[in-house]
Amino acid sequence: MLRNSHLEWTVPYESGVLAACGYTNGCKVIAEQIETTGEPAVLALLPDRSIIQANMEDVSVITVQVEDTQGRIVPTSQSRTQGFYQILSLSGRRLVHAYHSGLRDTEKNVPDLDYKSPLLMKNARLVDVTSGQIMENAWVIADKGMIIAQGSGKMETNHQGLVFDLKGRYLIPGLIDAHCHSTASPVFSMRMMDFSHHYHQQKQNFVSSIESGVTTIRDMGAFPVLLHMFIRDIEKGSLPGPRVVYCNSILNVMGSHPEIPRRT
Repeated sequence: MLRNSHLEWTVPYESGVLAACGYTNGCKVIAEQIETTGEPAVLALLPDRSIIQANMEDVSVITVQVEDTQGRIVPTSQSRTQGFYQILSLSGRRLVHAYHSGLRDTEKNVPDLDYKSPLLMKNARLVDVTSGQIMENAWVIADKGMIIAQGSGKMETNHQGLVFDLKGRYLIPGLIDAHCHSTASPVFSMRMMDFSHHYHQQKQNFVSSIESGVTTIRDMGAFPVLLHMFIRDIEKGSLPGPRVVYCNSILNVMGSHPEIPRRT
């Protein structure tokens, strides 16, 4: 196994405790465990410091996490439920009030597609970004990732494949995110013990891109092993995600963002 690489196993789900231990020369050097949590119950706000300077420049990063009744982080709360959280107001040096408007079940807005068959999108308002015109009652046929035909009104040929009736919705070319870090979590520091949470967020970055209409991203610095693993999953179809154009691995120094502690 290469240093700093990643191993992953798929195991049948069963409630309880899942433990993993790492050994070097037969000696256990690290141990981590995760356990089944309860339902989301508490919205916890964790500031990175207890005091900030009142100089209009200093800031505090507040981590928002969902916990169960025993204070355990519920890592899948955002994949199974959708919560809308608001911080109402700050007064003096205290947080006056915070609340969440409720949790509800939600499904991913990414349809399952059979990429081996042609795809027809019909009854659309097609936006021509070259001319700036909108084509009413338009249809588009895509096959193997390429647009092979488009027009408006009644189609002259019979389509054999998947059909999406857009019912008058706007259809635009895929958006491009020209600067992103797909394997980075929105935190100022990372701990290896939190890897499972970061891994979940990193996968969600790709899904959220597709849900937002972004079909191509340009990654300006990533963790190479993780990035190529996600790219393989996208190419296999097991992970919804955009095309990925990438450069080199991320360059990091101690005390920068994100801060990744060195191994001692």
